Amino acid sequence: MSSKEQNVHEEQVSKEKEGMESVMNESQEQVKSEDAQAEFDAQAELVQALARVDELEKQLQ
Repeated sequence: MSSKEQNVHEEQVSKEKEGMESVMNESQEQVKSEDAQAEFDAQAELVQALARVDELEKQLQ
């Protein structure tokens, strides 16, 4: 392989690595986003449950 071919090959490998790192970062961001959504949903359920408890306590009085 000539020096020029070697450089082209190394550049291609470098671009592939960057692309894979980009995909990995996007996947991590997606997971963080999904975790944040799951936490938000859980908090919303908790708020609804607490409102229901308040409602039931008022009925008992």
